[in-house]
Amino acid sequence: KSTGSLNLGFGYSTSAGPLMDVTLRERNLLGQGQSLSAAFTLAAEKSSINLSFTEPFFMNREVSAGFDLFHTRRDFQDSRSFDSQNTGFGVRAGFPLSEALRQTWEYGFDVAEVENISSAASTLIKEQEGTRYASTVKHGLLYDLRDSKLFPTEGYVTRLSNALAGLGGNVFYLRNVVSGAQHYSPAKDWVLSVSTRAGHILGLGEDVQIVDRFFLGGGTLRGFASAGVGPRDQRTKDSLGGEWIYNGTVELRL
Repeated sequence: KSTGSLNLGFGYSTSAGPLMDVTLRERNLLGQGQSLSAAFTLAAEKSSINLSFTEPFFMNREVSAGFDLFHTRRDFQDSRSFDSQNTGFGVRAGFPLSEALRQTWEYGFDVAEVENISSAASTLIKEQEGTRYASTVKHGLLYDLRDSKLFPTEGYVTRLSNALAGLGGNVFYLRNVVSGAQHYSPAKDWVLSVSTRAGHILGLGEDVQIVDRFFLGGGTLRGFASAGVGPRDQRTKDSLGGEWIYNGTVELRL
C-alpha cells in the first residue's frame, strides 16, 4: 500500500503563536522499510526545519539506527528577553534488552546562538550573548508495560535519560532526567493517568548556560505560560531557568 504522506497543519499555540506545519514522510523508502521525513514549522515565535532518517533493522539486526538534521529559531523576548537559534545533527541507535525494556544511544553536535538581547534584559542573560558549541553523548532507557503506546488505558511506563556534554565543543554539563506515568481504567472509556518527572543538570567546571537549563510551563505545566514557573530576575522579571526540575500531572480522559 502507499506509505508516503503529506501533512499540512494550521493552528495557534500559546508557546509559539500562529503556526503552520508541513510534513513529508515516506515509511517504506525504496521498499526497504526505512523511514524518511522532512518537517517544516513556521510560527510567530518558533521556526524549524527537521530532516530525519531511520533504518529499523540496521545490519540485519534488531537495531533501529538513524540520523537527524535540524535548525530551529525561537523568539523568547516575552519571557527571557532574547532570541536563539540552534543548528545541529544527531546519530542514534536503539535496541531492545527485553520485551519491555529498550535502550538508546545518541551522539549530537549543535551550535546555539543567543542574540537580539534586549537592553533591559537581566545581567545574567547579557553575559551569555554569543555562540556556543555542544558535543553531547546521550543515553536512554525505556521500560514500557502499557497496553498501547498511542492510547494507553492500563499499565505504566518509566524513562531515564542521561546527557554528557564536553567531548569537544565549549559546553560541559551532565544532565539526568527520570519520568514515569501510570494509567488506570476505573470504568469503561474512562482513563486516569498520573505522571511525574524530575531532572537535574550539573555544570562541569562552569555554570550551566541559560539555553541548557530547565524551563517549566506552557506545554509542560498546564495553566502557566511558557517558562512561567521557576527562578526569575527580580528586577527585569526575565525567566532564568533552573538546574533542578520536578513536576507532576493527574489527568482524567473519557
